[in-house]
Amino acid sequence: MIVLIEFVGTLRNLIGIDRYQINLEKNTNISKLLTNLKGEFSEIKDLDELNILILVNGKEINILQGFETELKINDIVTLIPISHGG
Repeated sequence: MIVLIEFVGTLRNLIGIDRYQINLEKNTNISKLLTNLKGEFSEIKDLDELNILILVNGKEINILQGFETELKINDIVTLIPISHGG
């Protein structure tokens, strides 16, 4: 199944693209997706998932099923890095 990934901010800069289509197995959740993306893009292999806002079709995953949110064909997953200042 095809899912569209949107990279925002520093993730877009690191990877060099703003959108990426990935073909996933059925029953893939956000956690598995992130593992796949880390394998595809060495630039984010050390990415801390807790410092990214993750949206599925515009909804933040914490109001869905968190990292267990199951993806469906043609879903749009947006990855937005969280900036911390001090």
